[in-house]
Amino acid sequence: MRVGQTSATILLSEEGLSALRIMLPDLPDSPLVFLFVQETDDLGLWVRVKRKDEDHVLLIRWEFILTVDLPAGAVKTVGLKP
Repeated sequence: MRVGQTSATILLSEEGLSALRIMLPDLPDSPLVFLFVQETDDLGLWVRVKRKDEDHVLLIRWEFILTVDLPAGAVKTVGLKP
């Protein structure tokens, strides 16, 4: 499944949340983060964030992601459909 150009709620592992907090110290205490997914690839989710009044794109590696919650209309199925 390819996901891009949509907002998502992402449940991160403790390690993933700790790493993301280094880059985004203003994150809430919850392991759930609400981010804009720019693109996905074999490495993970590329998310767009605002830091120091500029947009940045960060990689969240798949190994740190436990769940991704997306609006159903935001995903495209790649491959054969039943």
